[in-house]
Amino acid sequence: MMLARLAAVFLSVGLATAVHPYEFSFLTTNSTPVALNISTCSSSFTSSHPLILATPYGKGVSSPGPTIYDASGAVVWHAPEWGVAHDMNVQTLRGQPVLAFWTGVEIKTGWVNGTVVLLDKSYSVVGMVAARAPYRADFHEFEILRSDDDTAVLTSYNRISANLSAIGGPAEGYVLDSLVQIVTLDGSDSLRFNWSAWEHLPLNETYALPGTRGDGTLDSPLDVAHINAVDVSADGRSILMSSRHYQQLIKVDRATGEVVWRMGGMKSDFTFGPGAEFHFQHHGRWHENGRAISVFDNGASDWEVIEPTARGIYLSVNEKTRHVELVREWLPLYRNITKMMGDVQVLLPGGNVWIDFGTNPWMMEQTWDGEMLFWATLGPNEPSEANGPIGSDRVFRTTEWVGEPAAPPAMAVAQRLNGAGTEVYVSWNGATTVTEYELHAGASPQSMTVVARTAKAGFENAFLLSQPEPQFVLAVALGQKGKELGRTGVYDVADGLRVSDGRVARI
Repeated sequence: MMLARLAAVFLSVGLATAVHPYEFSFLTTNSTPVALNISTCSSSFTSSHPLILATPYGKGVSSPGPTIYDASGAVVWHAPEWGVAHDMNVQTLRGQPVLAFWTGVEIKTGWVNGTVVLLDKSYSVVGMVAARAPYRADFHEFEILRSDDDTAVLTSYNRISANLSAIGGPAEGYVLDSLVQIVTLDGSDSLRFNWSAWEHLPLNETYALPGTRGDGTLDSPLDVAHINAVDVSADGRSILMSSRHYQQLIKVDRATGEVVWRMGGMKSDFTFGPGAEFHFQHHGRWHENGRAISVFDNGASDWEVIEPTARGIYLSVNEKTRHVELVREWLPLYRNITKMMGDVQVLLPGGNVWIDFGTNPWMMEQTWDGEMLFWATLGPNEPSEANGPIGSDRVFRTTEWVGEPAAPPAMAVAQRLNGAGTEVYVSWNGATTVTEYELHAGASPQSMTVVARTAKAGFENAFLLSQPEPQFVLAVALGQKGKELGRTGVYDVADGLRVSDGRVARI
């Protein structure tokens, strides 16, 4: 008889190797995801079984890629084959959930070119979305419209020549023009809307002067507006844009492209109540049919500090009187500004709020009244890591993703470090419905029987083989009521090699 043990037992004594600070390796995959360090986790948070969607990046990340964690911090899915990714979230495409994220290259800080990838529940590509040629998609925003789930809004950059002498730059200079586009998702990428910040926002109101985000030259164009968030209203008629470098939220009429109002910045159309102003903000989102807006208030940029800390805020908006009041603010465990990025996810008005702190590696969930339900860090849970080597531009919390990978479970056979026996490891990257693993063993691939069973715990589970060791093994992933979901290939215990392929059960 064999003894079944959980992978966590072996990982805790060092069988998972640290290949980079705060990253770990597994035996069943070459994946080395960033560890999610949880310091606060309430039962009300875990009871909903949320998944955490992150895209860790930075100097402290040796294997960047879209990553999903569960409520315990265990890795569910890591896809380093996509490289640097941003803005991963679950969206709805033609009535079906898809995992959407941006991937591409960064030319200079904040200036990127790439493509938005859409994956179905099997993690197969069902769409690749780019801005209308000749432009490429920028990672700051991609949102499938609520009013038409066969179209999406995204952001892009266009380098153009410009006279920057009015703000101390070259007369024959260059800027990055922030573009907002709405394109179809039918494969044609037909352009439904195209908006240029350069054509609508006055140059003399930008806070990004030459030398801050670019020098205004051909090789270092000035990022004048930096549109970092776009939200199309539920009826599809109005568009809310966030311009970091104007420190403004901007309402645009979709039919005409004209600016309806600008909130914040040097010349605001609104007045503000106490605590309602924001600076270098991200992720503006409409609520309550436009009567409220949530914002991630960075409080600073990478060249200027204005507020003592970043925060999430919820604002009431009176468009008739043009006045804004602070309804709620949510503060981090460690008071610190966030130089770049961040998001606020209001799960329901009056309900819980999920916040990611961008270049700070922190994420949290609080109640509407500010009670901390969850606090976690990508990497070390230390204030000294603020705006440091690990971050994620946005992190979202979801209960709407079910992963059923097209690839079968993976297995590895390895000798224990002390030489006392052989261990069999099993994992299934991306699977969200596995509840147990079952180990089969025998003298031949045709004569194997069930010898052990264990509840799934963490990304990778382990079985310790008893003596005498069998010659062949395989593992089966089980779901609710013991239904088989998939199985690994058959492995030869003596040399650890796979002798047959695994498979996925399709019901």
